[in-house]
Amino acid sequence: WSSDVCSSDLACSVDDSVTVGVLNLLPQFQRFQHIPSEDQNRIVEIIRRGLSAPSSYMRSVAADERARMIDGSAATDLQRAIDTESDALARDSMRRALSSLQKRTSR
Repeated sequence: WSSDVCSSDLACSVDDSVTVGVLNLLPQFQRFQHIPSEDQNRIVEIIRRGLSAPSSYMRSVAADERARMIDGSAATDLQRAIDTESDALARDSMRRALSSLQKRTSR
């Protein structure tokens, strides 16, 4: 993240409760049809940031949110997070999220 993005961005907060709230709100934006691609990219980047957060809880929440966004890189992002996850509970949560995504995209 560049410093200019985080200077005014709630998602860059170090407070887990704020960041979890932001992550939980992000998929709501997907319901709107005309989100500029730049904003869509920011949403994905915020969630990717959550996948490598210090908190295992935060990483699990980010995985769930990433799985809700069906795009070309969601499965890759989740698999990469699973491959590097050291916490067994978070890794299991990420695997469930990836499985859920794969079920929705294989229909």
